[in-house]
Order: sequence, then structure tokens, then C-alpha cells
Amino acid sequence: MNKQNNILTNFKVLRVVIVVLMLSLISTHVFAISISGKISDSDGLPLYGTTVMIRSAKEYINGTATDEDGFFSLSIDSSNTQPFWLYISTIGYQSDSLLIVPDKTTYNFVLSPIVVEVGMVSVVSNFNHEVDMNRMNKDKVDTYAARSFVPTNPISAIRQPQLIREGSNHSSKLRITGTSPKYFINSVDIGYNPNHYGIFSVIPSSVVQSLDFFPDGTSAQYGLPSILEFNTIENYTPHFDGELNISLLESTASFSIGKKNFFALGSLRKSVLDKVLNVLDVESDRATIPPTNFQDIFLSTGYRLSPTQSFVIDQYHARDYLAVNTGTTRNNSAGTNTYQHTNEHYIGARYSGMFKHFLLNVSLSTRFGLEQYLAYPADMTRPSGVDLDLYARFQTYSSSVDLTTQLLQSEITVGFETQYTAKRDIELSQTNWNFLPPDANSDNPYIFQDVLNSQYGNFTTTNSYNDGSGYFSINHRRGAFEIESGLRTEWFSALNNPMLLLHRNRITWRISDEKKMSLFIGTFAENPIRSILSPYQVIIQSHPEYLDPIHTRLLLVSYNQGPLKLKVFSKKIQNLPLSTPVITSSVDPRTTTSTSGVEKIEMRSASSVEFYGVDIAYSISDIIHDVDFYGFYGYSYAEKSAEYAITGLTTAPYEFNAPHKFLADITWRTSQSITLGAEMSLRSGYSYTPTYDYEQYSIASQSIATSLDYASSLENSSRFPVNMSLNFHAEFDLGHSTIYMNVANITNSSNPMINTSNGFIYDAGILPSFGYRLKF
Repeated sequence: MNKQNNILTNFKVLRVVIVVLMLSLISTHVFAISISGKISDSDGLPLYGTTVMIRSAKEYINGTATDEDGFFSLSIDSSNTQPFWLYISTIGYQSDSLLIVPDKTTYNFVLSPIVVEVGMVSVVSNFNHEVDMNRMNKDKVDTYAARSFVPTNPISAIRQPQLIREGSNHSSKLRITGTSPKYFINSVDIGYNPNHYGIFSVIPSSVVQSLDFFPDGTSAQYGLPSILEFNTIENYTPHFDGELNISLLESTASFSIGKKNFFALGSLRKSVLDKVLNVLDVESDRATIPPTNFQDIFLSTGYRLSPTQSFVIDQYHARDYLAVNTGTTRNNSAGTNTYQHTNEHYIGARYSGMFKHFLLNVSLSTRFGLEQYLAYPADMTRPSGVDLDLYARFQTYSSSVDLTTQLLQSEITVGFETQYTAKRDIELSQTNWNFLPPDANSDNPYIFQDVLNSQYGNFTTTNSYNDGSGYFSINHRRGAFEIESGLRTEWFSALNNPMLLLHRNRITWRISDEKKMSLFIGTFAENPIRSILSPYQVIIQSHPEYLDPIHTRLLLVSYNQGPLKLKVFSKKIQNLPLSTPVITSSVDPRTTTSTSGVEKIEMRSASSVEFYGVDIAYSISDIIHDVDFYGFYGYSYAEKSAEYAITGLTTAPYEFNAPHKFLADITWRTSQSITLGAEMSLRSGYSYTPTYDYEQYSIASQSIATSLDYASSLENSSRFPVNMSLNFHAEFDLGHSTIYMNVANITNSSNPMINTSNGFIYDAGILPSFGYRLKF
């Protein structure tokens, strides 16, 4: 009887389950609305892989990506009475959005390509959030890089008023009002200045999809006010493309291959100029020719796990060798023999996933390599001759996680980052080296050079440390106003006062479609430990616990009206490392006479730099028929302060201070296949410290205070003459191939590069260059 009751009970339960399932199926059929459509470009071609999202006011409902023919299909529950929006976005095209209308199930979109003038501010959509940055798409990167002296260097395409290139006009080592930008590959931090000799980026333009440049303040997601990011090509459509780029300086071969859920991208680049000179048996001190001897490899592979999730591995492997005699440096007719070798490897893995309520990005990466620099005088009898053998190895591991979600009209981002330096080894043997990098604007020996010779004549150290950060950012839009606020905390384990709390605030008022005003106030922090060839890194890395994090405060007001952009700013950088003598005193018991001397040299966070400036930029297309114009003027004032315990506060012009900067660029499209142009740049001369013989520093043994006053009075006390360059460029489009050429004329050779002791001298004379690019 019990068995029959159990069977009856189970049958009733089963009947209830079947009814519930049937009602569920009926309900789904009745209340599910299918939304479909096609995404194409302005030429009618389908856009594969375009992200399509459905969002209500509170959450993301559904998402997908278009297929090979540009079609998409989604469904939503019609029982929900909230309004829904369709959001359409893909790289290289303007994003679009549309309110879903009842009873309408088909939505077709035509997306327009993003057109951005170099150096100007564009609008980039990220969950419909507008941010100010300079973005160059692939066409712009290729075009403007080819017009420069280094045709595959994407960084050479960047121009903006407060940008200063360290040393050469052709350098890729950038300073933005005193701050070296951080570099990223696809949102992963790769450090400072990823270049060969400062003019060849390790990432060639042929693999770059777009270049994002934040010169004027960043959100809490980034640690510094200036950011440059390489976004490499990710193409999941079935294809096989290639590019060959040959110029007088280097040759680059690249490829891109893809399937529905997979892509691979790579490049191989090798310097050419050094080979040409060897074949032609040309003898040169390379005073007007950039020395080259390098090669690099880039490879990126990705897999699409689903329409809204992807996994990508990026890597580059770069190395260079340089040996040259510098026989033309001012006040050093004997010259200096130099040798430089670097070897760097980067591997990064990143995951991106779009879920119902948030976007998740996760990355893991490692960088490792070595740096070696040797310098010795051609005339070994000179007492001030540099004798240096520096070798360093490093290995770092980085990770990051960030979440972005939408809450009503606000976008919220939360993230964490860590960077662990597992090992940094330094081996040093030196005499009369002033611990400045190879491209420093003075080859003076240090004022207390004898102490440095004694303290660091032979020096080795091994360090490991961990840096970390966490950040929270919220962006809210209300009417014509957009407000962004964020907090960021930084942790530097090797430094004194290792933790800082920083803030970012930006308010933007969109007066009209053509007018916009923005106010930015933010603070930033960074670790002074960098590449071993950065200023005074040997002393910094010997005792980093003496130093505080470098602290930067930025205040900026900008106004945009169509092609005209105006900015006024104030920036102060504090806690910069300062080489400081440690004083010892002793008393002779027989005479009770006290004496003092310099025991050692340490680095202390006792220096700062203040910047004030204004810049104006103007860009217009078709100013007359088929003629484009871009120009800017920038003014800045920069002063460096140093505070010593025995002399107090001293001030001097900052070494990268060039108050007036002007550029005008005109491009004329004479036909569909021929483009001609000219660029003129003018800048006031940089401040520099005059070169003196080593014997003139003997005063340091007589009076420490007098010696510091003497050195301070000389620091950056002179200024180079006005530097002007006139560049001409031409481009001939042959369909699948392009011929490009340019001539750079540097009208005077008085600049910081000419006065260095290492001979990286390539900023003088007439420099012609031409190349050929073939796409297949």
C-alpha cells in the first residue's frame, strides 16, 4: 500500500514538474523578443566581431558579436517594462546606440570610421563613457610615422605643445612637462621608454592598431599623469595579411592571420644602416648619422572563448649592440669610446570578459633582461676621462585585475595592480663617471667626484622589492556635465614612507557640440627606481630606503572650440632624488682644531621641479582645397629647487626647460596617389651646464659649502641657441605599396646631444631618408 502511495506521490510530483516546464516554455515563447540586425561600414561592407549589447538603466541584459556577414541576434524578456538600449562598438569606428522600440525587431547600423587629427583630442567610447585623449588609428600611425626620420616608429608621430624629446629632435624618449610617460601594451604596463637608443620603438607601427596618448592627466586607473598605450591588431576574421617595410635605417616584416575564433600577429625587425655602412666601407664618426645595430621580434596570439570573452598572449624580444668612438664632443677632442648592449624580453597574458553586470580584465606579465654600458677615454692620459663598466640584470612580474560596471548614469571601475621585482643585480667599476645616463646634457664630473670614485669604484648589489596599487573611480554624467572622481593608493616596499593616498578629479562641461571646457586636479606617485641607465640609478638602488616616492601634483584647465584647443596648467614634482654629501667632523686633540669632510654620497628626496605653462593647438582639414594644416604654440616655465643641509635651498633652471615651442605642418594631397608636405619646428634653447675641466673642481677639497654654491651656480646656467628644423616629406601611393621619403634639416647643432660624452649625436645637418612599404 505504501508502495502504491509512493508511486502516486511521485506521479503527482512529476505531473507538476511537467506542467511547470510547459508553462515555462510557453512563457518563454510568449514573452521573449528576438532582436536582430546587421552592422556594416560606410561602404556597405559587413563588420565582423562588432560588440552588440542590450542594457537597461541598471544592468547589462545580453551581449553578442556579429558574425562574418555582420549579422547579430539577441533576445530580451518583454515582461520587463524598463526601457532597453542597443549599444554597438568596434575598434576603429564611431560607436552607436539606439533605444529599442516596441514591436520593432530589426535594427541595422552603419558605422563611420574614426578620423582623428594628430595631436588633437578625440572622443573614444568605453561603455558610452567619453574620455579625453589623443588617439591615432592605424592609418594615422602609419602615415605620420612614415613622415618622420624613423618610418616605423609609432612614437615619432606624436606631437603636442608641452612634449619635449630628450636629446635629439628624432628621439622617442618623451617628457611631458617634466614627466616621463609610462608605456603600455594593450593595457599592460611595460615601463619607461621601450626604445632602441631612444629613437626606435621596440613595437613597430606595422602591428599597431591604434595609439592612445594621455598627456594631461589620467584617471585613477593609471599611476602617472602621462600615458602612452600601444593597442595591437586583433582580427578574428578569416584572413592572411602581410607587410614589408624597407628604409635606409631598418627593415620590418610583419604578418597577421586569423580565423573565426583565433588570430596571430607578428613582426621581425632588423637595423639596416649599420650593414649598409659596412658594405660600402664608409668611415664616419656618426656625428650626423644615427648609430644602429638592433633587432626585435613581436608576437601576439589570441583565442576568442565566446562572443564576449577572449584570451591573448603578447610578447616582444629586443636586443641591441652599439660600439662607437665619439670624436666630436665639445671640449673633448680626444673623444670617448662607448659600448652599449641591452637585451629585454616581455611576455604578457591577458583575459577580457563581458558579463551581465560588469566587464572584467585580468593580466599577468613578466619582463627580464640585461643592460650593459662601457665608456673609456680615447686619450687615457686625461685625468677627467671616463672609465666605466656597468652591468645590470633584472626580472619583474606584474599582475592586474579591474572591474567596470554601470550603475544608473554612473560608470564605476575598481582595480588592483602588483609589480614584483624578483631580482635586480648591479655590477659596477668606474672612475670619473658622473652617474648620469648616456644622453645627459652635461659630461661634467661630479663636484665630489673623488668620493664617488672611492665609494663606487667597485660596487655590486642585489635588490628585490614589491610595488602595488589599488584604485576606485566613478564617472557620472548629468546633462552637459561629466564628473570623474577617483582614489588611488600606492605601495612601494623598498622606499621610505611607502604608502600614499592619491586623488583624481575632472569635471567637463560640454557647452555645445563644438565647445567644451574641462578642469583637472590630481596627484600622482612613482618609484624613482628605473632603468640602470637613468640618472643616478646606481646610487638610488644602493639605498632606496633613504628615498620617498616621487610625488606630482597637476592642475589643468582646457577649452576646446572646434579645431582650436587651449590649455593652462601648473605642475609640481616633489621628492626628486638629489645627490647629497654626508659630512663628517673631527677634532685634533693636540690643536683642538675641527675639520670636516665628505664621507660619502647619498641620494635624498630633497629636490623639486615646478612647471607653469599655456599652449594653443589648431588643426583644420581642407583649409584650402586638399590642404590640411596643424600647428601649435607652447610656453612653459620650469625651475628646479634643491635643498642641502649645509647650504639651504638653491634654485636653477630645469634642464629640459625650453620656454617657447612652435610647430606648423602643412600637407597637400596633390592627387589620390601623391601627398606632399612640410613641417617647421622652432624651440628656444635648452638650459645646460657648461663643461669645465676636472681640475676646476679641486675647490671641493677646500670648502664643502663653497663647493656646493659653486656647483649650484653652474648648474643649467647656460642656454643653447634657438633650434629650428625644416622637414619635407613626400608619399606616393601605388595601391598595395607606398614609396615615402623625407628630408630633415637641422639648422644648428647646438643642442644637448652634441655636448654629451657618449656620442649619441644624430641631431645635426641634413638627414635624408626614404623607404618602401608593401602590403599583401
